[in-house]
Amino acid sequence: MSINELRQLPEVERAELFVFLEKMYSDLDEDLQKLENPCTACGNCCNFKLAEHRLYISSLEFEWLNEKYKSDKDIADDICPFMREQKCTVRDRRMIGCRTYFRLHTQKNKESAEGLYEKYLNLLKEKYQQKKISWQYMDFMGYLK
Repeated sequence: MSINELRQLPEVERAELFVFLEKMYSDLDEDLQKLENPCTACGNCCNFKLAEHRLYISSLEFEWLNEKYKSDKDIADDICPFMREQKCTVRDRRMIGCRTYFRLHTQKNKESAEGLYEKYLNLLKEKYQQKKISWQYMDFMGYLK
């Protein structure tokens, strides 16, 4: 489902999906707290060139973020526009990929975080299937452009 299709859903359905997403993020955060050396909020992963990765998100995650935050910063392909002074300004609404990305930390954390990423991404996919919503998953910077 495209962003426009999500925006055209009845408000009650959108609210239900957002509540699901908030609960899922809360559960993921609890699981992440169990890891040794959790995210340090250093901001390095927000610099996609430095971290040598791309951030992929679902249309629902983007719409939920976009509903509260809009970036006024110019979009560059290599740095998240929500990073300011090496800190995430949307930390409370960051996506699954942001919450589980530990590539710059220990290998053990990377493997554990990748497992959590897959677990929660699958939960999100199941919600799309349950609601008969077409799965749209793309580069975060592509959504912003």
